[in-house]
Parts: sequence; structure tokens; C-alpha cells
Amino acid sequence: MCKENLTGANAPPSQPGAKVVNQKEGGIIRIGDSIEAVVLKARDGNLRVVISAPRHLQVSAPKQ
Repeated sequence: MCKENLTGANAPPSQPGAKVVNQKEGGIIRIGDSIEAVVLKARDGNLRVVISAPRHLQVSAPKQ
């Protein structure tokens, strides 16, 4: 897994300090102790991912 901390000119305007994570299909991304994302499919600019998080956390994916 490759992580990069983006700051300054490299950071997306709405997310200063955001992390970019490169992961292949089937790869796991862990966020803290209680959140896990599994990349199911990544093709043609689309990503399909499963996110496991505690029930008290809201998980959303706004349409783009």
C-alpha cells in the first residue's frame, strides 16, 4: 500500500492534508481501529468498494 500526504499545491482544494491511497482490487484500506474498506473493482474511472464501520458512524457517498 502506498500512502502520500498531500499538502499545498498538490492537495485537492476541498481536502487540504488529504491522503491518497493506491490499492489493487481485493486490497484492504484500514482507517483507525474500526473502519475497513475493501476495493472490489476499479475500472474505467469507477470504483466499487465495501466499507465496514460501526453503526454509530454515518457512511455516505455523494453522487458526482
